[in-house]
Amino acid sequence: MNGNNPGQDLDCDSVPNTIDVDDNGNGSLDILDQSTNDRQDKDNYTASIATYSDMRGTMASKLNTNAPGATIASLTTNISKLLSGTDSTGGNFQMAIFLGDWSLQGPSGEMPDWVYIECPGIKWCDAATGTAKIYGNSEMGEVPGASALIDGKLWNTFASQNFSQAGYPKSASAIYNGLYKFTQNKQNRWAAFLMPSYTAADVLSVVRANDVLVLHSITGTNDVSIPVTVSPFFVTTPYLKSATANGVTVDNTNSNFNSGNIKIGDNGQLSVEFWRPQRMKLDGETGNTGDFSALTSQHGLNYGLQVTGGQVNNRMIASYPETGCAGADVNKYFSSKTLTGLNPSYGPPEEDPASDFWAMSDATADDAPDNVLDLTLDLKGCITDHKPAYFAKGGDPSQAGKTVGQLLGFTWDEFISSGNNYLDMTLT
Repeated sequence: MNGNNPGQDLDCDSVPNTIDVDDNGNGSLDILDQSTNDRQDKDNYTASIATYSDMRGTMASKLNTNAPGATIASLTTNISKLLSGTDSTGGNFQMAIFLGDWSLQGPSGEMPDWVYIECPGIKWCDAATGTAKIYGNSEMGEVPGASALIDGKLWNTFASQNFSQAGYPKSASAIYNGLYKFTQNKQNRWAAFLMPSYTAADVLSVVRANDVLVLHSITGTNDVSIPVTVSPFFVTTPYLKSATANGVTVDNTNSNFNSGNIKIGDNGQLSVEFWRPQRMKLDGETGNTGDFSALTSQHGLNYGLQVTGGQVNNRMIASYPETGCAGADVNKYFSSKTLTGLNPSYGPPEEDPASDFWAMSDATADDAPDNVLDLTLDLKGCITDHKPAYFAKGGDPSQAGKTVGQLLGFTWDEFISSGNNYLDMTLT
């Protein structure tokens, strides 16, 4: 039946929207397709519930098919370590369920009291044998005592819990694989950030896309079941090919660069070239050939460079509040020959912090050649002048009107005053 509800089939391809990775048949995966994520587009909107993933790797892990010396054997080993949580290089993998209250709203406007997930037979999250561990997202670090109640707990022993109410009440019915409730930007959210922590040899066939989970939304005595598909996720990361700063270009054969170290000039200009991340191919897809034929590079993503930490004049730089260099200023601080500046990227910059983090868009289709991408950031200008807009309306009002440098606690002149100062930056 043609339609945009979970049990219907929007593109009439005989695959219900619930388990169809491309609901409207436009060649773009739902997790990347703005048309199926736009709540105002009633004819196309289907992707209200999905899983998200976070794969982080170091330069040394060479977690990309284009990394020098990478082989299918080395990638398989490193991917398995990340998926199982046994990586020792500083990388990690998380899978997240992150929902707004509105996505679970009942026909009469009722909101859920509790939410939990059922995944029978899926080894990493089965209620009886599951290995997954739950963690709080960054906002939970601001909720007193929440981290101690969430982080590192076995998910199959974690009851749904409400951190938006005093006393943080727990559910007596949703007692395993629970989601926690919190408030973000004045909106109620339900979330579970998970590490599968599955360490058996078959991890690549166990932690996989397209498995179907069952989400339970409980309101009073009413329990509504909603199928949720594990969305396709990256198994490699973007990988730097070269970097240019202070008039000098180095590539990934340079030992310092290969460990992630780049010396930036006083002018603050940083240019990077990089390859796209890869995911496992879906049935019927084309992509890489030869040794890497099981993987395909993901087109259509948004990219940005973000300061996530560091040290300036013996002061550690905090990574919270999270800040970016884009929003309405994207074309002031970012430029590229292969990517397009987004204004805005994910929504109004004064409302959505994602517009500040992911500045540039890869507008190519999945079947396009896997070319090298590039972007240039005016880091000095961003730190000195950029004022993230979202703090005033949806974030912390006490941070409104501050520059990125003020938010992070240093000036550009302080940063360049000593060769011992450094910033941790992430290409996302």
